Amino acid sequence: MGGLFKIQINLAIGIFLIFIFAMSFFSAYWSESISVHVLSKDGLPISGAKVSVVYQSKDCYTHSEISKYTDYSGTANFSFLNLVEEGSDPACLEKSYNILAEFGGYHNSTIGFLSNSDKNYSLWLPYIMHILKVVDAVNKPVSGAEVVSGNLTFSSDSAGNAYILLPVGISSAVTVIYGEVSKTVSINPSLSSVSNVSLPIYDLIVSLFDENGNTLQGNITYGTKIKEITKDYVVFEKFSDLNPTFLVTVDGTTKSISSKVTSNTLSIYYDTVAPVISSVQSGISNGKLVVSALFTDPGRYPSGIDGYPSISYRTNMSESAEVKMYPSGSGKYEGSIPLESQNDINYTIIVRDVQGNVNTYSDVQTFSFKPEVEIEKATRGFSWITAIGIFVFAIVIYVIYQKIREQAN
Repeated sequence: MGGLFKIQINLAIGIFLIFIFAMSFFSAYWSESISVHVLSKDGLPISGAKVSVVYQSKDCYTHSEISKYTDYSGTANFSFLNLVEEGSDPACLEKSYNILAEFGGYHNSTIGFLSNSDKNYSLWLPYIMHILKVVDAVNKPVSGAEVVSGNLTFSSDSAGNAYILLPVGISSAVTVIYGEVSKTVSINPSLSSVSNVSLPIYDLIVSLFDENGNTLQGNITYGTKIKEITKDYVVFEKFSDLNPTFLVTVDGTTKSISSKVTSNTLSIYYDTVAPVISSVQSGISNGKLVVSALFTDPGRYPSGIDGYPSISYRTNMSESAEVKMYPSGSGKYEGSIPLESQNDINYTIIVRDVQGNVNTYSDVQTFSFKPEVEIEKATRGFSWITAIGIFVFAIVIYVIYQKIREQAN
């Protein structure tokens, strides 16, 4: 009997709690579900617009905000509750809510009413959907180009068309980007429905030659693309870098070669020969060993001398050091080595071309200095010149003596 009583008590408590919960739930004065459509001036849906709904929520003085972004159809859907009881304070109960749409710095708003039978709200923003057609250097459509207007970004489709939203009645700066190239144009969408922009993008035909114009075979790499050239040329599709650097491999040797693209054809010259060193001269000037040389990079299409040649030098009393050689006129370069002692100087001229081919020339500058004190002592002592002078003087005296004796007899 006591157990049955406890069951009844627990059941009564449970029913009471369910009642309290239901009363709190159903105390909401109203609920609402709406759809907001954001459109351009020409009635086209705007995707990615921010839509906010501000409504009275749990009491007379509390308002809540819900924000969503429109989908591809320009629509955002909302459901929300007002929990204010009409009986507590009918005067403060709100039966309306604010709806705000924002996109690209422009906004529009309206008020929704609980009494409206149509729960679809449309907000127009001052934009026009404009078509920007992106083409390459030979007027072929470019897919995947990035089109930027203000803080909005669009992309061109397979036909090269980018459907961009632009403010009505004013000119807007639009930047088109593809790979390494970009171009900015000014568009007023009220003047036309389609604009065209051409980018310096090529299906680039690349040929490979040596410094004399002879055809070479090898691999040409740009970024992640590797092309093996076995005939006259290879093609890099939709190439957009106007100042590219290629890695070119010929007979197992890879070189970094920079080029300039101005059309759909490009010749790459792979320099195989080091610069030539000639007309080397050296001499002492102002306490320095001055070394000059003429440098030439052979071939019809040489890569050219890279920077300044150098001279590496050392003596048996000093560590190795290096000096630069600078132009001295008539195609020659000149470098100066400081003379710190009378030791022989071993020096090597080093010259490189732009593609890394190196040539060297080595020589030894020998010095035969004698101390000035020893030279002075030698001039004061008895020398062979003095001996000859004395001998000649003696002969003259003897001849004169003999002449005198003959006259006396």
